[in-house]
Amino acid sequence: MTILLLLFFVCLHTIAFASANIITQEAAAQKNNIPERPAQAFTELHPVQKNISTADEQGQEKTAAALQGPVLYQPQGATSSSHESVSFNFEETDLKNLVLYMEQIHQVKFISPDVFVEKKTKGEGLEGHKISFRSFKNLTKTESWNLFIRFMGIAGFDVVPMAQAGFYNVVSTGTRATDPQAFPTYIDVSPETLPNNDMPIRYVYYLTNADPQKVQQLVSQLGILKSGVYADLQALYMVDKAYNIKMIMEIVQELDSPIAPQMLSVIKLKSADVTDVKSLYESLSNTKEQGGAQKGWVATKGKATLEYFPQDVMMTADKRTNSLILLGSKEGIEKIEEFIKKYVDVDMDDAASPMFVYTLQYMKATSANSLLNSILQYGSSTEAGKYGGIRDGYKFLQPMTIVADDYSNSLVFNAVPQDYEMVKNLLDELDKPQKQVAVEVLFLQVQTEQLKAFGSQITGTGAQPATFFNSVSGQTSFLDGLVTKATTYTPPNDEWTIRTSLAQLLTGIGTTGSTILTFGQPIWAIFRILQQMTVVKIISNPFGITSNNTQLKLESGESRRVINGLVQNSSGSVTGFETMAATLNLTVTPQVNRDNIVNLDIQFNKVAFTNN
Repeated sequence: MTILLLLFFVCLHTIAFASANIITQEAAAQKNNIPERPAQAFTELHPVQKNISTADEQGQEKTAAALQGPVLYQPQGATSSSHESVSFNFEETDLKNLVLYMEQIHQVKFISPDVFVEKKTKGEGLEGHKISFRSFKNLTKTESWNLFIRFMGIAGFDVVPMAQAGFYNVVSTGTRATDPQAFPTYIDVSPETLPNNDMPIRYVYYLTNADPQKVQQLVSQLGILKSGVYADLQALYMVDKAYNIKMIMEIVQELDSPIAPQMLSVIKLKSADVTDVKSLYESLSNTKEQGGAQKGWVATKGKATLEYFPQDVMMTADKRTNSLILLGSKEGIEKIEEFIKKYVDVDMDDAASPMFVYTLQYMKATSANSLLNSILQYGSSTEAGKYGGIRDGYKFLQPMTIVADDYSNSLVFNAVPQDYEMVKNLLDELDKPQKQVAVEVLFLQVQTEQLKAFGSQITGTGAQPATFFNSVSGQTSFLDGLVTKATTYTPPNDEWTIRTSLAQLLTGIGTTGSTILTFGQPIWAIFRILQQMTVVKIISNPFGITSNNTQLKLESGESRRVINGLVQNSSGSVTGFETMAATLNLTVTPQVNRDNIVNLDIQFNKVAFTNN
């Protein structure tokens, strides 16, 4: 079954080309029967665009209608299905898979026996080519087809429509020059109807006024793949991508105008873009305001005195080669060429860069940036400030952009050189070395155990006369409670009992430095006097150096692992910990004046752990 299918494709391909050859022979026979037209006919007659369809083309249209598929190499033949969205995303996909995907999307068939069937050497088939492409939006069918033709051309293949509608032949790009008859041919149709993609075509155009030989020489210089002349038909043919031929025909149609210009000039731009140059010329010469298209070769009665650019020159842009085509008088073309080469298409290597970098030595980049932006706001809303003008002898700076780079401590300027020099002089005055201040801090922990203590215990002495009244016994209580009366003595003696019990208070006196003295007599009085006791500990003694108006941060403390959560599960609970720091933070900002007097701005913050 495989062999029969391949034979069918080969036979179909042969029949299609045989039909094309018959049509070519018939067309050649008809050309030989055409009587020779006088030379004057080319200046009196104007070409008429006609839609001529051969028998094969009519058959293709019927078959395409039956298959409900568009003639994809002609945008006019696209049906409503061309507006359907197509996903066009591939990642390292073989080119053969891309071809199969396009067959499903567009309902066509690609045939190439030498590529798909006979794999001769590596690189000749589609399987050796891979593609990666991603589109972030869906494409229409026409857009996907044009993109597919572009990728095939990059890989070295051309897609050629066959005689049977819906069938395309995949051939090597070298076939464009060796076998141009294999490509679709467009004979004297409007260039606007040509496909707007990279599909190779063969285009024939009947010239009315211009000399085919001279036009063919110009076309060859513009980089067309292959071109030639049918002298008996006064025709020019070109073989290349459809888009390239479409752009070249804009120039050919201007050359084939009823009245030829005096001079033709092609300027290949080196530095400037051809579209920008043409827009600049139109804005300076007011071409669009005069209405209608340019008529570069229209005769003028006299030279214009109020306009710099001549009005008898037409300019056409060739985007493919980035060239300008000038048609018109010799004097006007030379004037435009001088202007473009001298002022527009110039090398920008020697131009001054608007970017400048200023590296600060002592100031901070962020502080300097804030200061300069505040200064530049002065007068920025006035007309002189917008354009850097001069008012009353004062020069305003043009708007500039300043960006601070903290890593290199630099300022990046986007400004004109004159304004940057003025700002640079100001920075040289501000970026001076600042005075330095040495700061030593002592962190102390002061703990007071007892501030003050005074007390006594006094009873009678037992001497005669008694300390108190003879019939009274008493005592004071300023130390550790009152000694109560004891009745354990026999016989009971209140006075002796109190004095004896008072000595029991001495057992609680264990303070360092206490002295107890007795001479065999009962103790009748106790006194205690204690002054303040303080404990001082040095926690930290940090040292630092800072500059004027620069913060100095000193820190001392400790870190602990504390509980931050508790997780319950079936086997028990799990405690979570985290590291927390309790620190003493001290921020010092010195300010030194011209008399070396230092003012300190001190901020203190304390965080400590508690027993909880």
